[in-house]
Amino acid sequence: MADSERPVTYEQIRGTIGSMVWLWAEIERALKRAIVSLGHEPRHGISRNLRLWSGLVGSDAPERASQVALRDRVVWHLAESLRLRNALCHGISGISAQRQDAPAFLTVQSDDRPPERLEWDRLQAMFAWMSRCDEIIVSLTEAAREADPARRAQLLAVWTGFPHRS
Repeated sequence: MADSERPVTYEQIRGTIGSMVWLWAEIERALKRAIVSLGHEPRHGISRNLRLWSGLVGSDAPERASQVALRDRVVWHLAESLRLRNALCHGISGISAQRQDAPAFLTVQSDDRPPERLEWDRLQAMFAWMSRCDEIIVSLTEAAREADPARRAQLLAVWTGFPHRS
């Protein structure tokens, strides 16, 4: 339900398409900047850049286990969000405003999956953490370069509850 307890309109749910595209454009730019800052060349395609960045900020060192766990959580959420973004961009098949008996939603279908309903509340929750991804990408990138364990912990402390706010 919309914050004001008014029904979610067709225009509002339709606007989530633009929100998803915009947030992913920001995330892709953040990934490319991070890759360059780590001395590498970005690749073509969001998935490739997500995999490249993930490898660059990872480590087998035991003292970096919490950093790697956070990175894995971020990458999992981004991969799922990217799947939904691709389904939205390439397989949207319905839009519905909120009705008395049903929430506002988009219907998408990708690959061989059955149609999936993306309801307003789910999209808003996803957009809330996606809007902070440029910051977490920077934090994880800086932590990957940071040798001092105390400074590294400080960089990542704010993200311990990701995707929820800490």
